Amino acid sequence: MKRRCALFFGSFNPIHKGHVNVAEKLIEMGVERVCMVVSPQNPIKDDYTKSAEERLEEVRAAVKSIGIPVEVSDIEFGMTPPYYTYNTLLKFRETDPSWEYIYVMGADCLANIERWYCWREIFSQFQVWCYPREGYDAASLCEKYGAKLIEGELVNISSTMIREGKISSGLDRLKFKPKNNKKMLANQWKENAFGVMNKIEETQMENIKKVAEVMADAIEAGRWVHTFGCGHANLPIEEMYPRIGGFVGFHPLCELPLTFFTHIVGEMGINQFLFLERAEGYGKTIMDSWNFDKRDVLWLFSHTGINAVNIDVALEAKKRGMKVIVYGSASQTGDKVPRHSGGKNLFQIADYVVDSCCPLVDASVVLPNHQDKIGPLSTMAFITTVWMTICTVAEILEKRGVHLFIHPSHNVPGDTTAHERLDACVKEYKKRVIGL
Repeated sequence: MKRRCALFFGSFNPIHKGHVNVAEKLIEMGVERVCMVVSPQNPIKDDYTKSAEERLEEVRAAVKSIGIPVEVSDIEFGMTPPYYTYNTLLKFRETDPSWEYIYVMGADCLANIERWYCWREIFSQFQVWCYPREGYDAASLCEKYGAKLIEGELVNISSTMIREGKISSGLDRLKFKPKNNKKMLANQWKENAFGVMNKIEETQMENIKKVAEVMADAIEAGRWVHTFGCGHANLPIEEMYPRIGGFVGFHPLCELPLTFFTHIVGEMGINQFLFLERAEGYGKTIMDSWNFDKRDVLWLFSHTGINAVNIDVALEAKKRGMKVIVYGSASQTGDKVPRHSGGKNLFQIADYVVDSCCPLVDASVVLPNHQDKIGPLSTMAFITTVWMTICTVAEILEKRGVHLFIHPSHNVPGDTTAHERLDACVKEYKKRVIGL
């Protein structure tokens, strides 16, 4: 089951206590994300007293001041007018399809829904939740159109009344008070992680089987699956071999300046790393240091697939006749322009792609009073796909009758042959690595 994201659209001209009240009610209803979507220009409204940018900043400031765990989206600011709700909903789903999106509207809007562009498509493709507004029979409207009624007492206030000077926004001294049943952020991250893992299983198993066959062919031929990644994308490489439960056949292409930047500042700091991963030509130099075989395979990890060093490594592998397999957030990257003169990103270059199913922003948990999220998912997704893949490779090779040199544990009392099995692994590794 997908996690739910409630999209609360509005002009917010201006934002007021009623808007905040609706957002609080959505949080109480247990949706995992609530997002206020600021519209630059409603197609059927023209009475704006402030610019779109002013309204956007006011919403951001109000959300931060109140401390409510709500995202503020400017997604329509990057779209072409007219800003039809249906198109924006599709844009959200295209940007991150791992969520189930719920469109939230007032009863006043629902009463006029048949004037809207593609209104039937909105109801057929998305959940619609409706909150009461004075002067409208919200329950009857929801029954008529198949919307879900947001029940409970809501603040009766409108932006029009504020603009006319009849009332204030009601935001003064307003502070968000989370209910005791609100999930800990730890639970939110866990649910986000499980959501990614479930999506990988639902959508990527056929791709994993395909790449596992390619890897098994290389290992059976006595050759290598070479692995490469930068930054945190190096962690799945370190996870493969040598480690307990891993087996000979995976060769890490680890460049220290691209993988060791935990000094943060000083030598091999994070700024140097960010420079190097975008330096075109560096990847070619790395590949020139090795003697590859066309029977080898390159397994490359990259969350976005846009940085030059990864693209160089992939292109050089293809020049040498190697198959290139890329794991990363392929559907999210799409046709995003790379930081490379070749014009193609990593997923467009690869022979095989397995999608890590992570959002492009990576971090997944909203932290109140902060612009940036916490709780990234890409490393977890990479490790998940690594062992799903390697276990499949092992299954294929075992069925072919190929003996695997598996790295044993030395921590099991009574196991007297563990060191012998490790020696056999090292011997096999030495044999394969000669000439590389």
